[in-house]
Amino acid sequence: MGAFFIRYRWLTVALLVVVAFAVVFGIWSRWITADPLDASLSMSPPGRVETDVVVRLSCPHRLRLHLSSKTRAREDMRRLVGRYGTAEGIDIPLQWSFRDMAGQPVAWGKAENIGSDGFDAEGFYRTVSTSLPLPAGKYRLSAALTEEMAGFQDVSAQMSFRCHPKASAGWQTDLLFFGSFAWLLAWPIMAILALWLAALALRDRGRARAVR
Repeated sequence: MGAFFIRYRWLTVALLVVVAFAVVFGIWSRWITADPLDASLSMSPPGRVETDVVVRLSCPHRLRLHLSSKTRAREDMRRLVGRYGTAEGIDIPLQWSFRDMAGQPVAWGKAENIGSDGFDAEGFYRTVSTSLPLPAGKYRLSAALTEEMAGFQDVSAQMSFRCHPKASAGWQTDLLFFGSFAWLLAWPIMAILALWLAALALRDRGRARAVR
């Protein structure tokens, strides 16, 4: 068997390279695109979030709230949060800040946005900050509601911090974009190379039997 792979070493090397790329890129892409933050925030009584956030991808990130509609009629939630792209809904005053590991503030603000900037089957989104270009690194997030949210007693909220889907910033996002296409192509290429090697192995075995 070793002689076979040596004989077709370039084909074998090509298969190993494609397999290695598919495995390594798959692991790296999942690691670097993992959401830095997905934390629960109590709306009533006013809650706070204190947690470490690891930013791996150097691109503008968006801080958002996802307000679940599981415990309310969807129209009630639409009235509370506001319709998409409008200046409707109840203010959600959220004070927030990011500090580096030395305790120095690097970004901060107070969200008093109204209206919804998106929705899904489980609820509505409200933007806290549209674009935070934090460099890759570890930060401490502090966020707290500054007022009682009387209309949201039984509403659960999740705070997220994610790379803006249309953002592009440097080699990492470029590698993710072009590498994803290459990763998709790697699987049929692997299958072709493996079948090619299998066909060659069957051919060589048939020739060996014929010689005997």
